[in-house]
Amino acid sequence: MKILFYFFPIVGILFCLENPWVALTEQTDTSTHWDFVKEVDGIKIFTKDVEHSNIKELKIEMTFEQTSLSDIISIVGRCETYQDWMYKCSHSENISYTAHNDKIDYFQLDFPWPLTDRDLYNRSIIHQDTATKILTIASDPVDTFEERGGFIRVTESKTRWRFYPQTNGDVFLRYTTASSPAGHIPDWLVNMVIDKGPTQTMLKLKELIAENKGNHEPIEWIRE
Repeated sequence: MKILFYFFPIVGILFCLENPWVALTEQTDTSTHWDFVKEVDGIKIFTKDVEHSNIKELKIEMTFEQTSLSDIISIVGRCETYQDWMYKCSHSENISYTAHNDKIDYFQLDFPWPLTDRDLYNRSIIHQDTATKILTIASDPVDTFEERGGFIRVTESKTRWRFYPQTNGDVFLRYTTASSPAGHIPDWLVNMVIDKGPTQTMLKLKELIAENKGNHEPIEWIRE
């Protein structure tokens, strides 16, 4: 039986010292089966059971106040910033750009002892609906690169960020992701701390975007 785990590749991988992986599968925006878990500083956490898995799914919803899409993408879309807000990301670098909205990044994840650290080559494609201005980042692993010593390679992951500009100048985010971490982590451990790591990462991201609001040039191809 395949287990799906929550993960924050930029987009993102996310975990904390006592929570290496948290479960989540990609969901449509119209899903009605999510169970509300808690809210921390405006960040809402939801979970739901997963068919054919013992690990719960997780979804995050939050609002960036009075923020432009350019300000958000200047941080979320640049792998150089991952270590500033992505919990336990120990290294990140861009590998290639094939277009302004299509790139491959590499990053490493610091897992707690005695677990082996993970790494990932991740392709991210950004698309904006010209009518609604909704912006989506779709991230999936690339498994054509040679493995690096000392890491377990993550090869199964799917992450979606959906940013919804609001008429009052805010931007609403709905985030979903699915991943298999490779290796063996007990289901009970994942479920016990499912909401801790994601909350810490989103709190840091929200803080970083607020601190840098208005400090970035508008991105030419983004419609605000």
